[in-house]
Amino acid sequence: MRARGGFRTSGSGPADASSISATGSQKSGRPRYKGYLPYYVAKAGVIGLTEALALELAGDNILVNAVAPGPIVAPPDTTDEEFRAVEQATPLGRWGGEMAIAKAVLALLDNDFITGETLRVDGGRHIK
Repeated sequence: MRARGGFRTSGSGPADASSISATGSQKSGRPRYKGYLPYYVAKAGVIGLTEALALELAGDNILVNAVAPGPIVAPPDTTDEEFRAVEQATPLGRWGGEMAIAKAVLALLDNDFITGETLRVDGGRHIK
């Protein structure tokens, strides 16, 4: 199905509803590291775009949400020390794994009354 504006959509909720999802990172809104200005601006842009599109498309019953992943899968070159440091910095004390993102997306697709939301899937990193 194609939504107004040319965005690819997928079915959600009622037969005539659609959903658009984006993937962002860190929704806390507060920069944690110096030297990452473009990163923080881009992420704020994803959140703003998600909310603006949700407002624009709500009248057409199109849901727009984003997923903001935290530590999901360690890059292949991650050292044991780096791996443990991420675990220690994450309140749940572990990496999330791919299924954490899949479950979050499925939860958003299963609910036809969530729009304009950026769902953090970060093991609590945004609160630490």
